Amino acid sequence: MRWLRRNWAWLLALPLALGAAGFASCHRLIEIYWPSEPTAPVTVSGATAHYVSEFVNAGATYARDIDVTFQGARHVETHGGLRAVEGATLWAFDFTLAAGPKVIADGCTVVALDERGRQYFPRAATTVDPSEPRDLSVPCLPPDAEGPTIDYFSGTVIDSRLERPPQWDTTLVVAIPDGIEPTAVRIWWDLPVYAEFPLP
Repeated sequence: MRWLRRNWAWLLALPLALGAAGFASCHRLIEIYWPSEPTAPVTVSGATAHYVSEFVNAGATYARDIDVTFQGARHVETHGGLRAVEGATLWAFDFTLAAGPKVIADGCTVVALDERGRQYFPRAATTVDPSEPRDLSVPCLPPDAEGPTIDYFSGTVIDSRLERPPQWDTTLVVAIPDGIEPTAVRIWWDLPVYAEFPLP
């Protein structure tokens, strides 16, 4: 009984400590089984990368096999109805993509990096330009010929009205603060796999 009286506070704290330890280990499991960082670069040969990954939706596994060629980066005033906010510059990153007609190629992400490794994501520091029609097409896909896409709620694969061509061009934009030059661009569909291209 004396031991219980001396240590009752520690006994009350024990469930909290166990809960905190469990939460910390769960975060580690999430990072292992549902990675959220780009940690698996694919090989880039010249300006082209062969991007191979897979993802699971509604119990089914889908493979992606996409050739990604980086064509270059440039300043633009507007693109797809977006412009950079004051104090930022809109950069356009041009890619040529190639994939089989049955490959699901929606859901790409592009990120620009500067010399210090800071990352700049799409939509950040942008605003709508009312003078230009808003581009509502699926990023990384040709309008009206997207090829198969997936309804991530039902798991249904939806074919586009027109068959996607075997190769197509796409442009993705990122706003970067004035005075900062991007040194590399990353593109991915399924983390942790990504392709990184240096800017000349």
